[in-house]
Amino acid sequence: EEAWEYLTVAVPDEVPRLRSELASRREAWVATDDVVEVLSRGRRARVEVVRTAAGPAVRKTYVPEFERHLRREVDALRALGPRVAAVPRLLGTGPDWFEAPLFRDDLARHTRARRLLPLDVLRSMVDVLRLIHEHGYDLVDAKPDNFVLDPVEGLKVVDLEFLHHHDGEAPAFRDSITFHRPPEGFVGDLPVGELSYEHRWLPYTGMPVDVLVSGPVLAQRAWRLAYRLRRATVLPGAPPRRAVRRGRDLLRALRRRVAWGVTVLS
Repeated sequence: EEAWEYLTVAVPDEVPRLRSELASRREAWVATDDVVEVLSRGRRARVEVVRTAAGPAVRKTYVPEFERHLRREVDALRALGPRVAAVPRLLGTGPDWFEAPLFRDDLARHTRARRLLPLDVLRSMVDVLRLIHEHGYDLVDAKPDNFVLDPVEGLKVVDLEFLHHHDGEAPAFRDSITFHRPPEGFVGDLPVGELSYEHRWLPYTGMPVDVLVSGPVLAQRAWRLAYRLRRATVLPGAPPRRAVRRGRDLLRALRRRVAWGVTVLS
């Protein structure tokens, strides 16, 4: 209501057109009859499971302001789908949407809890991202959450709307924007949020990026063992630290009660 009030004061002649545009967008954003389930509603797109003649599929519908993300994702599926087995097939497209196969995800229980993923799965993720890099691309939004592990189809990478194509020579894979913040002057789109390896990957890997990318299995296992021990003892959220924090909170509460009792008695 306040927004309409401001518009009425600032640009009264534009209000009828804006109301019409809003009604049109709302009508276009209503779910269609073939929708089985809404998986997510983000600021860029809505993701749904839909019925098709070939069975259930995933449809991703973008809002108009993010049409370039739609084009980039569709182009990525077309360019990499035939060359990288982990990139889903493109089933269909429309003016503001595309459809891809529906996969089960056996990784969700790990990613939702932000806990270490199986090492063989992590190594497969790196292989997928390395292959994409060899084709001249970096997935700016790369993180374990953007992978699904289907028991039949295997590992798949999804959400390619931030895929960046290098016009010239790409940086070394270990140093690429697949795992690191983009350098200053980067002109591509960036996802919202923290882009560091420590935030997006470390809770699932338990090892530095160079060990993840090129370290031998024994070194990777050693790092993960050390990370488990640290997480169980000294990292934020570790049981001993939680116990100390609870004890400190109880002591503070006790002090407040004692102080209140002394005040009442006095």
